[in-house]
This record gives sequence, C-alpha cells and structure tokens, in this order.
Amino acid sequence: MLISISGTFAQNALTGIVLVGGVRPQDVFWAVADTFTVGSGAIGASFQGIALAATAVTIMPGSVVNGRLLSATSIAIQDSNIMEDNSGCSAVTVTACKPIRVSLS
Repeated sequence: MLISISGTFAQNALTGIVLVGGVRPQDVFWAVADTFTVGSGAIGASFQGIALAATAVTIMPGSVVNGRLLSATSIAIQDSNIMEDNSGCSAVTVTACKPIRVSLS
C-alpha cells in the first residue's frame, strides 16, 4: 500500500497509526514530498510503516517506530533510546547510503 503526501507529514503527539486486517508495517509505504515528523515537542507518537521522505525525518522523544525511516537528506532521532526489533537481530545497525532516484506513479 502506498500513501503519497504532496507536502509534509506531521503526526501529532499521543497518536498512533493502527494497521488492521492483517496489514503489516513492511507493506505500508508513506511517500512524503517534504519533511516527515513523528511526535511533537517532548511527547511522542506511535508510527508504523516505511517512511520515504524527500527531505528531513525527525522522530521526537518518546516516539515509537515500527518500520523503517528513509530520507534523501537527514534523519534526526531526538532521543537516545534505540531498541532492537524482536525479529531475531542481535544489534541495530545504522548505515549511510547513497541516495537513489525513485519514481512513484
């Protein structure tokens, strides 16, 4: 499932993305033409899916992300707590990649 947003995505504090009907976070792509923010101020939110942002991604303190965060410019995680997933991975790895051009229709 592709959700295309022509501007910014700003998820309010104390809100959550709820997937129903067997939809999994890895099946939901959020393509955002500008900035992508989860949470507000010092209060977090709960996001599920794969975020594809043209510019910055910001995850505010107390927020929970079940999915992936991809940005053409930067990703800022405003909290020092990064938890590993429960898929059997032994560590969380952060890597830097060259951006690729993706055309969405």
